[in-house]
Amino acid sequence: MISSTSPPSTLADEAANLVHQLAHHDDNTYGLGTMTCAVYDTAWVAMVAKEIDGKLTWLFPESFEYLLQRQNEEGSWESYGAEVDGVMNSLAALLALKRHQKQPKLSLAALPHDIETRIERAKESIARQLQAWDVESTMHVGFEYLVPALLTMLEADGIHFQFPGKDRLITINHKKMSRFQPAMLYGEQKITALHSLEAFIGLIDFDRVRHHKTFGSMMASPSSTAAYLMSASQWDLESEAYLRHVVKFGHGKSSGGVPSAFPSSYFETTWVVSTLLEAGFSANNLGRVNLDFIAEKLQQNLDKAHGLIGFAPSVGHDADDTSKALLTLQLLGKDASPQSLIAEYEGSHHFRTYASERDPSLSANCNVLVALLHHSHPEQYLNQIEKCTRFICDEWYRFDGSISDKWNLAQEYPIMLIVQGLIQLLSLYDNSQLTELPSDLLRDRIPVVLFQALVRCLKSQGTDGSWGHSVEVTSYAVLTLANLASLPWLDAIADNVHQAIRLGRQYIQKHRDDSEAEYLWIEKVTYGSKSLYKAYTLAALHVTAPTHRFGDKVKALASIPWKNVFKFAKFYSMLPIYSSTPEWLLRASLIEGYLFLPRLKQMRHALFPRDNMAEDKYFEYIPFTWTGANNRDGAFMNANFLFDMMVVSFLGYQVDEYMETVVGGKTFEHRLPEVQAVIDEIFAKLDACPSINETTGFARLEACEKGTSTIENTATDTVNGDSNIPTTCKSRSDSLLDEESPKLAIDTEATHLQNQTHTPPISPITTKTTADDQLTSITRVLSDFTHFIYHHPSVATASPQNRHRVKNELKIYLLAHLTQVHDNARFATQPIPSDKTTTFETPTSSYYQWVRTTSADHTSCPHAFAFATCLLSSTQGSGTGEECFKTAQEKYVAEDLCRHLASMCRQYNDYGSLQRDRDDKNLNSVNFPEFVGGHDRVLKDELFAIAEYEREGLGMAMGRLRDLVGRRKKEGRGVMRGVELFVDVTDVYGQIYVLRDIDGPVGA
Repeated sequence: MISSTSPPSTLADEAANLVHQLAHHDDNTYGLGTMTCAVYDTAWVAMVAKEIDGKLTWLFPESFEYLLQRQNEEGSWESYGAEVDGVMNSLAALLALKRHQKQPKLSLAALPHDIETRIERAKESIARQLQAWDVESTMHVGFEYLVPALLTMLEADGIHFQFPGKDRLITINHKKMSRFQPAMLYGEQKITALHSLEAFIGLIDFDRVRHHKTFGSMMASPSSTAAYLMSASQWDLESEAYLRHVVKFGHGKSSGGVPSAFPSSYFETTWVVSTLLEAGFSANNLGRVNLDFIAEKLQQNLDKAHGLIGFAPSVGHDADDTSKALLTLQLLGKDASPQSLIAEYEGSHHFRTYASERDPSLSANCNVLVALLHHSHPEQYLNQIEKCTRFICDEWYRFDGSISDKWNLAQEYPIMLIVQGLIQLLSLYDNSQLTELPSDLLRDRIPVVLFQALVRCLKSQGTDGSWGHSVEVTSYAVLTLANLASLPWLDAIADNVHQAIRLGRQYIQKHRDDSEAEYLWIEKVTYGSKSLYKAYTLAALHVTAPTHRFGDKVKALASIPWKNVFKFAKFYSMLPIYSSTPEWLLRASLIEGYLFLPRLKQMRHALFPRDNMAEDKYFEYIPFTWTGANNRDGAFMNANFLFDMMVVSFLGYQVDEYMETVVGGKTFEHRLPEVQAVIDEIFAKLDACPSINETTGFARLEACEKGTSTIENTATDTVNGDSNIPTTCKSRSDSLLDEESPKLAIDTEATHLQNQTHTPPISPITTKTTADDQLTSITRVLSDFTHFIYHHPSVATASPQNRHRVKNELKIYLLAHLTQVHDNARFATQPIPSDKTTTFETPTSSYYQWVRTTSADHTSCPHAFAFATCLLSSTQGSGTGEECFKTAQEKYVAEDLCRHLASMCRQYNDYGSLQRDRDDKNLNSVNFPEFVGGHDRVLKDELFAIAEYEREGLGMAMGRLRDLVGRRKKEGRGVMRGVELFVDVTDVYGQIYVLRDIDGPVGA
């Protein structure tokens, strides 16, 4: 257990002082706020002019002076944490400079002598910023109408900007504005557009929004209030007084600077108090009198607004702030009903933050979940708890790379909220509450999400102990790890978790006084909060790790074979690809793999029969090949991608086994032309099967196990004549780990479907009847496998070209197996001594042609790569029907890369399986006439050298593809992460073959 790193009294005193400030520095009229100043809002305040003594005068010259002081040498204004900050700050400030230049007589002081130079430098800087701006990935509040509005106003002054993202910005703007009607602002309901009235200058009658004022402000926004003052037909003294108060008492403290929102009383109070209480500070620590005062004020405002609240008094309510208010009251032992929250914001799949929200907020749903879990009777809200939990897990499963949220730039913030919510849910489950939650959430989704969060958090810690050299972000991470330290599946890496917490706290303690706030929170522009910065740092220094002690119920959700974890971590560390990977990360990746395994096992026998087959020892190892490679370099491809590719991996082994032992068995190998005819017919009718559009992932296999599939009997069908197939017959895949497989200590209790179950389409071929039961069974298995891959949702919604490639590669894959069976049969007719390599006397092509075609296609690499590109296009593109590789160059280089990879993989495979192939009379690379020398070592060295040549070609193709695809910025980076992961996983298998040949079996 790790306790706080500072004397408890010191931290408690600081926390109590913070709560005292919140309770007593709350102005009775305007409220409180500690948000940092924003150039954007300050620029709007600087443009307010008022007639005084018959003369129009700039009302806030100090704000204009603030802009002048903060213009950078190259002409821009600060970009706090995102590209859009610099864009919006600079556009608004440039507009203010132009307004002041056009009306110099409104100023009591002379304009700066270099005003023209400043404007020109600002224009040049903005042009550069706009060229680099990634519009698609911008999340900030209202940018889609604020930036176009600023551009339009500047165009009226003769300033025009062209940039690559302008068309996309206009498209987003038109979509947003098409739903906007001025009448929406004239009614009684407070909508979020009131926070950004400056975007509607010239579009609305500002006199008709006067009734929305709250103590002079327009939804607590200085820029919106300034726009109202500038545009209304009559001067509003109350709004002037509000702006004067913000300039004087806001974060700028009379410097002229103002924040993007003021006040933010409820937001800051509830976030601070709930964070401190959740971190283990007691009510006595924080001061009961002050807490009671805060609780009473929250309760009064909740009652006044019928159980709902916003970030400040009378600004309109939202789910996020309401949830935090409810949580704060619950943590203080007060009754707080979530009924209004549910009635107002519950949707069909998640909770909305606002009534008219465009995109759902992950953090808001986390806050709703935590509020419901802390209710005195959480079981009353089981449906809503499940809805939030499923949405959170679904969001996690679909995110690639850094997880993002609408309200904070740091991925550590939503990860912290996810972990806090799910750990609290497990705590209730462990205490026999919420036991009716679906087992797929408890046994599959939640453990995977939590463990992936742990790996990402540990992996992203810097050498100085920080996360991103940020005190506040490091505080989020420490709070995350303190909760994750509660998990009962950490035996192999527990020391690493506690060490990360210690180093994080040391960094916080050393640097927490370096700043008052950090720019992390998202508003119109990024901002920081002095109160929140203080609260999170105190919480991280005080929280006890682990935060919970779980009992048998949570421990039983997953069972990890620890002996195997340590053994396999040692083995994998000997592979070149993992030679520099920390041992803790190998262990963690193995644990993560075991958490995926139970769900994979539910789908194990859905398509291919296992009767009279050798044990599928490979099955245990497949998850790590994906989790290990995914974690090694921090690719962090989404969990849906990982799971789908795990399924394709084990299906590849099963196809290999089936084709080699059933189709190529002694009882059927003479009928290969009939099987080829069957495959031709399957693909001729493949498009007749309706596609599946509503389900994500491999729900079809899971549906088979639930008994809803039309192919449910496939797994138990036996092939007539298979009784002659010896049970010791092994496929090529078994040579990976040819040892007595350790017994899996995995809980195999059936899980519910991850996704909505559907009835898979009936293969046209499998409805045929024939007197030949053996051919019928082979037809059914191959047809169902083919339809299953081809009608996966990501393939069904892929571009026609990507979809056609999957179809082609699938057919080539199956036909390559028949060719391989035929080649093996011809080769087996030759005398094959067990101690000597035999030269294949009747090859139909050169070795080069064979290894690049039949042999490479037989590995499953090309068809799996085609499938993976469909997954990538569905997750990285902007919609269905996207091309993964968009240009002829990209497509050509990607296919060349795949061909190098498949050839190399086969050569490594043959390198490691020479003796087994010799024993089973299977054709191996070194049997081709090009290989001469006779001695195994000479032949294998030659084969290895050729494989390394293919590796060189693979590296060159990867570099070229990275350059081509990387031009697409964020989307391109996502595609390349997927490609690189695919290559690494394939390479791992090849390296295992080589290592086994050198060092013997795993665990030897």
